[in-house]
Amino acid sequence: MQRAVIRSLEVDRFKTTFRWQDVIARYNELNVAVIGDAMLDAYTQGAVNRISPEGPAAVFDVQGTRYCPGGAANTAANLAALGAKTKLITVIGNDEAGERIRSLLERHQVNIENALLSNHRRTLSKHRLQSGSQQLMRVDEGTTARLDDVDECRLEEALASQLEEADLVVVSDYGYGIMTPRLIDKLNDRRAKVWLGVDSKSLTAFANVHPDVVKPNYAQARRLLGLSDAAESRQRCEGMVTHSDRLLALTGARTVAITCDHDGCVCLQADAAPVRLEAQSCRRPGVIGAGDTFLSAFALSLAAGGSVEMAAHLATSAAGLVVYKECTATCTAAELVRCQVGMGRSWELQSLSTHLAEERRHGRRIVLTCGCFDILHHGHVDYLRRAKALGDRLVVAVNTDASIHRLKGSGRPINSLADRLEVLAALDCIDYLLAFEEDRPDNVISAVRPNVFVKGGDYTIATLPEAPLVERLGGEIQFIPLVAGRSTTRIIDRILSGTAEPVATLS
Repeated sequence: MQRAVIRSLEVDRFKTTFRWQDVIARYNELNVAVIGDAMLDAYTQGAVNRISPEGPAAVFDVQGTRYCPGGAANTAANLAALGAKTKLITVIGNDEAGERIRSLLERHQVNIENALLSNHRRTLSKHRLQSGSQQLMRVDEGTTARLDDVDECRLEEALASQLEEADLVVVSDYGYGIMTPRLIDKLNDRRAKVWLGVDSKSLTAFANVHPDVVKPNYAQARRLLGLSDAAESRQRCEGMVTHSDRLLALTGARTVAITCDHDGCVCLQADAAPVRLEAQSCRRPGVIGAGDTFLSAFALSLAAGGSVEMAAHLATSAAGLVVYKECTATCTAAELVRCQVGMGRSWELQSLSTHLAEERRHGRRIVLTCGCFDILHHGHVDYLRRAKALGDRLVVAVNTDASIHRLKGSGRPINSLADRLEVLAALDCIDYLLAFEEDRPDNVISAVRPNVFVKGGDYTIATLPEAPLVERLGGEIQFIPLVAGRSTTRIIDRILSGTAEPVATLS
């Protein structure tokens, strides 16, 4: 989750601003048309354990293949996942790959009546061979030549009809022949209240249609400026700010949102200060398609009445969610809502279990601890920070109010579950929070399947009831010494007795 202050800005065409809750809720009221290069993304997982006796080549033993919408199809899938009524406008081949794209999009609830089949084109596909998390090879197929006159006319008619209905048009242009000059010029016919977002390899080609937002990545922005490739730097986003006027002029856009992968993004505007957001770190990100997710959430948030700051915040959150997923992925509105509540860390057990399975597939080490955390104090913070240091992701399971009442008596908890979760969510060391009702966290342990289960130093293996379950599931148990003299019970006793904590002095 990004630490971003959302400032109120008036949105010209709505004359009002909305909270993020209102913006996400409005997604499902919007009609969106996506036009561009649709592709089929294929991921074949396998193993390389031997060399072929036929020659000096590795043998790739196939274990299975997963298919996903790619390119403009992935953008459409992301918009639909966020709740928008989405139609895809494109031309694909009348072939097996084309039918597979159409089938996948129907599952994503994308309208494909304008995903036109052509006997003159082969569907674009990108087939990746992977061993574990390592991509070994990518095989590209499909027609990349410009549309012929017949298909261009068919697509222009489809676009014209959608420009009458859409609240938002999103262009996903990979330079594979769909976005001809004639179709780009047709975007000028959109109604005044129709928003336009563009992601293109040739952004200057769209300058005359004046997009509301364009989304180059850092390398594309530098090429747009005629600059040579730069070395990796934490100042990449900040460096783009000095080129703000030129980038806005070259693209003709109201906002240029530059994504810098793990460095986050910077949004440049002619009439406002730049907006800078940092990304959450991810050790092994799956970045394929994350740009599609970013533009989908950004453009949809603008069309739903959000400010540029809010759009950037929600888009960065959405992209930050999909990089944890395998293959080309989408972010749902429910996931995006959850990412804002409690600093994005409060989960239901079933959803968290599914998500953590993906984390493990990316090689991340999961740490789990459980407790009441009624009045948060120094001892808690020290304990949680040390727990996080034992792995990559820290899950904190928190006893509900009823559970604490049973365990500690009628006077507890002092703070409600909602208050306790919100305070814990402010700690950077915690990645995921969940509440559990039972007196023992056995169900949580079974669902989370932690690599490390952490408890305080007042326990031992012999006195920890959960120890056999953790070990049976393949986890290890670590005990962290407690900070002397720091406990919720001690704090409550001092408050009731009116006794102040002795003040330490420096000699």
